[in-house]
Formats: sequence, structure tokens, C-alpha cells
Amino acid sequence: MKEKIENVLEKLNPYLESDGGSVSFFKFEDGICYLEFHGHCATCPYHMMTLNGMIKEALTSEIEEIVDVKLINEE
Repeated sequence: MKEKIENVLEKLNPYLESDGGSVSFFKFEDGICYLEFHGHCATCPYHMMTLNGMIKEALTSEIEEIVDVKLINEE
């Protein structure tokens, strides 16, 4: 599962890196994928829009076992 998630994140990170940020996998548990933002993404006021609009959509559409995506500091 970790490899599947990281493969999807590899496709998304170039977009985030162009704005000075990135996202990384933390853990997968009970259908929930936990991620961590880095750089500008961690402090951006729009980070939840990025998480829900781009990242969650990509992960849930490509990996059927994922039912939700959360940030580790929002557990």
C-alpha cells in the first residue's frame, strides 16, 4: 500500500514543489491515508483545498482501499 500511495504522490509533488512545498506519506490505517505537508504547503492558508481538491481526489480515485485522506497534525 505504501508503494501505491507514494507512486501517486510522486505524480503530484512536482506541482507542489513549484510553489515551494511537498507532501509525503506518513501511514495508512483503517482505510485512511495520513500525509504530511512540507515547506510552503505546511503554512499555506489554502492547504486544505489542495488536500481535498487535488491530493484526496487523486488518491481515492487511483487506490480503491483509501476512503479518506488526512494530515497527521489533524488526527
